[in-house]
Amino acid sequence: MTKYGTLTYNFESDRYSVRITEDNRERHIDLHCGDPLAVFMNEEWKDTRIEMNMAEEWYFVGLGNDPKLGSRIKLY
Repeated sequence: MTKYGTLTYNFESDRYSVRITEDNRERHIDLHCGDPLAVFMNEEWKDTRIEMNMAEEWYFVGLGNDPKLGSRIKLY
């Protein structure tokens, strides 16, 4: 089931997360290596996945500029 939300960062877990509102409740889903998602950039959805490099820095595959916090996210 596809879910839509907003990109945030969870400083406790040191991971990107997605804030989702369902049934008038807000929750956060932490992202893990290999998680597929799409980011709304330049007026279109761009498919990607999140990974961590050897320096233990998060990045989004195929996106030259990592999405900014607050970006619209679609989880698959």
